[in-house]
Amino acid sequence: MPVTIQNYQRKPLRGDPIHTELTRLPTGFLSRHAFAADSNGDRYVYAGLIVSEVTGGLYEGEITGSQPYYVPWSSTAAYGTGSDTAVGILAEPHDETLTDWQISPVDRGIAYEARCYVDPNVVGTVPAAVKTDLSDIKWR
Repeated sequence: MPVTIQNYQRKPLRGDPIHTELTRLPTGFLSRHAFAADSNGDRYVYAGLIVSEVTGGLYEGEITGSQPYYVPWSSTAAYGTGSDTAVGILAEPHDETLTDWQISPVDRGIAYEARCYVDPNVVGTVPAAVKTDLSDIKWR
């Protein structure tokens, strides 16, 4: 179920979602296939997105075997096995329109809950399951 970010959501969120960054996860690709294009054909992803890591499956339209990549967190594991386990927070915005970009999500530090999201339409609401998964993140 691709996430669509509408035109009115293109403005930056209320600042950096990360207060203090202590560690990041290894670099991996953020799958653009998880994001539906908006009415202009763009796929913008803003900082504060809670991400999961999955291995194998569809990536750049090909079956990759064991290549790990990042997808948005989904309580129903909509993006594959493991996508229902949060591993980090996207700290920088990305334009996923033409290609997948490598990201290194923050997995340990202090984050502003009001600037994080699992659904771009509901910024500032982080589910309890995500907070449990991200036990090394202190929420403000």
